[in-house]
Amino acid sequence: MNKYEIESKIRNLRLYLEGIVNNEKAETWEDEKIKNSIDSLADRLYDYEQTMKYYSKKPQESRLTLNSSGRYEVNDIELTCGHGLEMYLYDSYEECEIWCEGRVEADNGEYYFLNLDGANKELEEGDLVRVRI
Repeated sequence: MNKYEIESKIRNLRLYLEGIVNNEKAETWEDEKIKNSIDSLADRLYDYEQTMKYYSKKPQESRLTLNSSGRYEVNDIELTCGHGLEMYLYDSYEECEIWCEGRVEADNGEYYFLNLDGANKELEEGDLVRVRI
């Protein structure tokens, strides 16, 4: 089975579970707990679908540059708050550099990498990053 077949089966399962949640009436407290559990599973399947979509996109790797408006960019893609980004950072546990997933954020006009895998880092020109488009 290839990743597209898996993605399709996951989506169909999620839609089926959402149909149960939206169309079935809980008769008892136990039924409500089961319904909530099914809803939670559907949410996790949706998150999985989004992760598959994200990692299916081709990454564009480059060094950060500061444009004339004071924002960072990668290959002419201007990065604003919330923009997904991967940064090549040193990992003290692994004792090597690794790709870390996160996003661009700002605090008092200073842009930083909100690292989902570890410590945040202030953005600097020349940082090795990649974006997925």
